[in-house]
Amino acid sequence: MSKAIARREVTDVGVFQPTDKMEEYLNTAVMVLSDSPSKIEKQCEVTRKSWYFWLKTVPGFEDWFYSEYRRLRQRIIPKLDEMGMKYADRGSFQHWEAMNRKVGDLPDDNVPAGVSVQVNNLVEKQRGKYSLDE
Repeated sequence: MSKAIARREVTDVGVFQPTDKMEEYLNTAVMVLSDSPSKIEKQCEVTRKSWYFWLKTVPGFEDWFYSEYRRLRQRIIPKLDEMGMKYADRGSFQHWEAMNRKVGDLPDDNVPAGVSVQVNNLVEKQRGKYSLDE
């Protein structure tokens, strides 16, 4: 996010009134599961140029878009569960896990769940001091 966009005041998305083209852009973003202007442009009639124009000139657009994008993506989860169960019948959960991870319903495997402490070296150093071998 650019510094200019980061400084922008947060707008009450309940007051924002999107145009039909903005709605089309949002619905396409949800359909392709991406907020990439290049990917969205390939699937709808709204161009990347429009996206960047809205970001720069339309107060409240960015706040509206991302709040609605997150909300609408959550509505996909039941369909993903249904699809995943079809694959589960075949003994595979990878498809279900990947799709649910993509919409944020499952945590990313790369994110540590807790703190891991390595004490082996410390124990070895202290073994003689505290006579742990006895």
